[in-house]
Amino acid sequence: MQHLPFGSWPSPISAESLVETGPGFGSVAISGSRIFWSESRAKEAGRIAIVMREEGKPAVDIIKTPFSARTSVHEYGGGAWWCGKAHLYFCNWSDQRLYRQSLNTKLPRPVAVTAAFDAPLSMRYADGVELPNQNWCLCVRESHAENQAEPRNEIVAIPLDGSAKTNPDNVKVIATGSDFYSTPRVSPDGNTVSWIEWHHPQMPWDGTQLKVATLNSDMSVGNECVVAGGVDEAVNGAEWMRDGTLVFATDRSGWWNLHRYNLGLKASAALTDFTDTDVGVPAWVFNVKRFVELQKPMQVVPKKAASIQNTPDQSTSGQSTPMDTAPMLAAGEQAVQDQDAPALAMVLTKAATDYFAVLRPDGTVDILDTPFVSMSGIAAHLQGGVVSVGQYADALSKVVHVSDAQLTQKNASSNTPASVQVVQSNDTLKFSKSWFSTPEAISFDSGNDQSHAFFYPPAGDAHSGLENELPPLIVMGHGGPTSHSTQDLRLNVQFWTSRGIAVVDVNYAGSSGFGRDYRRLLNGQWGERDVQDCIAAASYLADRKRVDGARMVIRGGSAGGLTVLRALQTSEVFAAGTSLYGVTDLSALAGDTHKFESRYLDGLVGRFPEDKAIYEARSPINHADELSCPILVLQGDEDKVVPPSQSAAIVDVAIKKGLPHAYVLFQGEQHGFRKAENIVRALQLELWFYSKVLGFKTADKLVAPTEAVGFSAG
Repeated sequence: MQHLPFGSWPSPISAESLVETGPGFGSVAISGSRIFWSESRAKEAGRIAIVMREEGKPAVDIIKTPFSARTSVHEYGGGAWWCGKAHLYFCNWSDQRLYRQSLNTKLPRPVAVTAAFDAPLSMRYADGVELPNQNWCLCVRESHAENQAEPRNEIVAIPLDGSAKTNPDNVKVIATGSDFYSTPRVSPDGNTVSWIEWHHPQMPWDGTQLKVATLNSDMSVGNECVVAGGVDEAVNGAEWMRDGTLVFATDRSGWWNLHRYNLGLKASAALTDFTDTDVGVPAWVFNVKRFVELQKPMQVVPKKAASIQNTPDQSTSGQSTPMDTAPMLAAGEQAVQDQDAPALAMVLTKAATDYFAVLRPDGTVDILDTPFVSMSGIAAHLQGGVVSVGQYADALSKVVHVSDAQLTQKNASSNTPASVQVVQSNDTLKFSKSWFSTPEAISFDSGNDQSHAFFYPPAGDAHSGLENELPPLIVMGHGGPTSHSTQDLRLNVQFWTSRGIAVVDVNYAGSSGFGRDYRRLLNGQWGERDVQDCIAAASYLADRKRVDGARMVIRGGSAGGLTVLRALQTSEVFAAGTSLYGVTDLSALAGDTHKFESRYLDGLVGRFPEDKAIYEARSPINHADELSCPILVLQGDEDKVVPPSQSAAIVDVAIKKGLPHAYVLFQGEQHGFRKAENIVRALQLELWFYSKVLGFKTADKLVAPTEAVGFSAG
């Protein structure tokens, strides 16, 4: 064991290794025996490729350069591609037109099925589905016409005969009038359409409505009705089953649980009643599936729901807690216990950790033991089980087929190991797992209630700190702020811990993954509760001598950037901070952001301009004089979510006060960095910055950035 000062440990996890690990896997889909997944490729300037694998054949790019399957609907995108029987459809990043790609093995060039417009990027498409007759696609369309006060969102039907390419009027509007739409889906017989819609100021995790309507052959609709949802109930995901029923997730109980709607009876019934677990996550992007009907039921031995002791508690106690699975019905609902009910695979989230489960027709829920700590996307495999992207705590993510092939009557139990077959992986790590820090789930008193975080102590193979020395700490606050941090392996965390720097990733009040009540704790409190929780997490670790309380910094991006700035202004806990495309002026953000989030602040802060005083009180830019420590600001010059003017404003204050700082504007980047060279440089800038403000000499050879002002040489 080599004893070296914390922060100075030599590490093989370089900034370059973050982009040398191969592509990042995104969503998955299945068409017949073909498996599809998306890959984000930093080395191709962030291009999103779609990869196809047929059984017994090597994987092949089905969308090749220069095409990139990425949509800017809602700016955050998601749902940029979907599969039909013989074609794949995708929204192309450079022009935002919808294209059709043949699944023929010869893979001809994609063909546009929507028109080009004089105003570039004026029509955008997402979250679609091919109709059973293969003559139309339904999807969300976002129109950015110059004469509109804000973009118009609708659900449209696009003809697949190519006629809309030359005549845009051939596109039929299915649903319009609401501020937002998502999840257009069609019943197996093609006669009924469902969708989710919501209005300002609700966000999709606040209150939405699930609607159904008859779909005529001319793409007109009728008999529209509301199935579930409202201003205080969020429906999250809806999928048609093969028997013609509609399954959806709703948080009416305080947790996203599954319900099943019978079109003929016009009635719904609860399928699950979890009281500490969600079958859903906030819909920041389109088409995040958390449940799917199995093609072949997974063979798990039936048992009484009351006997299930499934998921490990995420507290530090390590004890197990039961997952309640007995269905509880809302008023007027009827139980669904028939053997004809669908068998469903589910991704469950409890305490910010994911679990894979099977819901049997008799209502029994079985948790299968998998090596994943989170899962992204889910699609039913033709031979049984599901395909998903599995994220691990100690390995890079993989596209996997999770099935029941190894389950037997003898070993089946509530924690039965699932069969996991790797479809595609990025086995490109050049260092052993001994360099990885294992996250510890911690809960702590923030002065209001219990808050949560994942703590990563330093871990550097054969390295340890000096005697009587405690490690410095980086406090991370996730963006959103309605989202959550997970335990999956992130090299941008291990980059720090392998150098002897501890990290705490805070799931502050308002984070998802802990139920609706916790998710709503930030309402009216953004810029206060999140700040208190980050300070409390740092103090909790310092008080227990896990870290050096005199050497703590805080970093965060987007919403987390506001948390960073307010923490620096309202406390003396942190020696410095890094804001990545962070919010500095809430009033400016309320008037200069995209449609999707234009009323987000109504819930987080208050109505604008009625509550302008609160906006001013919470805006870091209005408390600039309270900033008294070094700051690093990183920003993309094409960011439409948090414009560069927000970052520039706080830097101007640092200049006037003579504070050590660095402001780096990355060309061609939007909200978050996708280009390999920018990802590398941003991380190197942070390491250089922390070495200066925390007083350690890094083993990495770094050059002071030309943008740095006020730092000592050397």
